[in-house]
Amino acid sequence: MARLRERKVLLPGVSTLARLVAKVRDDTTRRLRGELEKLLTTSQRYVLDSCWRSRRGRGCPGVVRTTARTAISCLVSSLNTCQSVIVAITDRIAAWRRERRVLARVSQAAWRLEQAGPERAWALASARAEGVSIRTLAAAAGLAPARVHQITTRADLDELDAALGELRAAG
Repeated sequence: MARLRERKVLLPGVSTLARLVAKVRDDTTRRLRGELEKLLTTSQRYVLDSCWRSRRGRGCPGVVRTTARTAISCLVSSLNTCQSVIVAITDRIAAWRRERRVLARVSQAAWRLEQAGPERAWALASARAEGVSIRTLAAAAGLAPARVHQITTRADLDELDAALGELRAAG
């Protein structure tokens, strides 16, 4: 903020900032609601809607004439039902998060496996350039000598070095 003032940047007014924050909040709420609705079954949606109607004072579903006692018992049963729906939603969200973590690990492992090829080629080619025999390299890498020979003859050390530099920079 101080740097912006030093450079005499025109800052937006408080009402503009409030409007932007409200828009982002509303967009996020709408997106979260859409994600949560995808997790609900049809029966869970119905129960949640009936809880909402009951909460807003429109009456309890299935009760035509309400007395204070029936209204209270209806409210208690609606709250218990809502609690079970919330538990189910929480469980589904936890399962969704676990699945996303597992998929991220699988994706990362696939990327690492893809990147291991150039690194293996670089290691074999640089060892061959140092004078290590193909049979020794094959034994160390667990490959056939013919495969090591293919990798080392195709490898361009400068090109591999540049590719590995990019990999190391990426993390």
